[in-house]
This record gives sequence, structure tokens and C-alpha cells, in this order.
Amino acid sequence: MGNLKVRIGGILLLACLFGAAEAATPPGCKRDQLKCHVDVQVKTGGTCTDVNLDPPTVSVSKDDRDLTYRIIWMLPPDYEFRPAMGDGVVIKSDALGKPDDHGEFADAVVGDDDDGEPSGKPKGRRWRWKYLNTQDGRFDYKIQFRNKQTGKVYTCDPVITNLDAG
Repeated sequence: MGNLKVRIGGILLLACLFGAAEAATPPGCKRDQLKCHVDVQVKTGGTCTDVNLDPPTVSVSKDDRDLTYRIIWMLPPDYEFRPAMGDGVVIKSDALGKPDDHGEFADAVVGDDDDGEPSGKPKGRRWRWKYLNTQDGRFDYKIQFRNKQTGKVYTCDPVITNLDAG
């Protein structure tokens, strides 16, 4: 009987480990998937007030020029993007007040998954963008989202770049 308990315990442990690995989406850019995941964490002492982004800077290699990536910002369960209230991810403006994106970003979508068509929902836990990656650049952006229960708004001002460190 004791040996059976050990086997069952081992099977359950493996199931939990494989299930956790499958459910979690690792942050960063994956060339084989043409996706960049940014894990948004809410806590004190992050890279911005109460917010930590993993990775803090979205970096795509210069070697991937002209490969279109999908950048996906993923919020924790108790938070959401509400575009009608000003939430989302936007490229900051230049000195003339125009978005300083050089036409590199398209198809902003709010939803609850990485792929597929726009959800049509007015809110969601994921913000997706197509990053065309046609020219060198460093793109300062703003992310804004809110707590579902309290309505508290969170903002952060990170960077997207395809300039390899040298």
C-alpha cells in the first residue's frame, strides 16, 4: 500500500509540474513563435511605481529585421485593460506631439488570449500589438491598466528596442 501511495504521489507531482509549465508563458521574445511576452506584475518597488515588467525592456534582435512580432502584455488575474477609460499600451509622442513610432506598430487589440481575432470585449487581461520591426529604433511607451475591484489605475513608462547592445 505504501508503494502505491508513493507512485500516486509521484504521478500527481509530475502532473502538477507539467501542468504548471504548460500554463505559464515565459516572458521575453521567442523567435520561433514570433512573439514577445511581457509579464506585468503589480507590487511595490518595481521598475515603475507599483509595477514590475518582465522583461523590463522588450528587445528584438537586429538580425530579425522585417520579421513581424506580436508583443503581448499579460496582466495578473485581478487587473484589466479598459481602453474606453484610457487604458492600454501607447507609443509616447515626439516633440511635435505625434506618436514617435515610425509606423512600426499596428493592430492593437485587447483580449484574454495571445492569438485569434479581437474579442470584441471592452476590456481584457492582455494587450496585443504587431511590431513590424522594419527599422532600427528605441520606442518609449506607456502602459496603463487598472484593478478590477478598486479601479486603481497603474501606469509605467518602459521601452521597446531592436538596437542590439554592443
